[in-house]
Amino acid sequence: MKLGVEMKREDIYVVLVEPEYEINLGMIARVMKNFGFERLRLVNPKVEIGRESLKFAVRAGEILKKAEVFHSLEKAIEDLHVVAGTTAIWARSKLNLLRVAVYPWEFTSKIGSFKGRLGIVFGRESVGLRNEELKLCDLVVTIPASSEYPVLNVSMAVAIILYEVCKALEGLSDVRGPIKLAPRELREKLVEVFETIVTRGRLQKHRQRLALQAFRNLVGRAFISEKEAKVLLNVYYKLISSMLK
Repeated sequence: MKLGVEMKREDIYVVLVEPEYEINLGMIARVMKNFGFERLRLVNPKVEIGRESLKFAVRAGEILKKAEVFHSLEKAIEDLHVVAGTTAIWARSKLNLLRVAVYPWEFTSKIGSFKGRLGIVFGRESVGLRNEELKLCDLVVTIPASSEYPVLNVSMAVAIILYEVCKALEGLSDVRGPIKLAPRELREKLVEVFETIVTRGRLQKHRQRLALQAFRNLVGRAFISEKEAKVLLNVYYKLISSMLK
């Protein structure tokens, strides 16, 4: 399925959180160049872009030189419409809703006809993305690998996911045309209102937290449109109003 006609390569950002090795910076830049992507953002990098990273970037050194640097992940993604986090540690417990993940091809099929800026966030070489960082993402993507050693080198992970995105970009066009995605603020408002409804129920605290995370997961994976979000908000507001009577 092709990404919507409004989604172009320049709308897609690779975000690296605290990269630790120059070699990986160079290899990631090279992979991005291989697939035609140029937008690179670095969050609090632990190494500088130096001779080694430029050496391994080969002809993609310009991507490194133009990379944007941020002090926090929040700042790095605040102007993006959809943010996908990545993890090798997917949910093995029914209670770990934060790490419920989709596969790369499922991810690219879901962003089909939406327009806007998309960020794909990759974690540290040593520990990946922390839970508090995954909470900032709309959905989580994982690459299936051997259970004996599922953690890929970050440059390999970038290559696999960008390959899937590239395939989607070059697929058949979506006849429905682009759908306007609900802005991040509107999606957060949906979650806030749902939280109000949940807290007014008689659920135990831990079940409230599970329900809220489950709803957040659904909103993120559904790539909900602006119209759909407004319809749901209207229904939720009426529910809250009836609960207060």
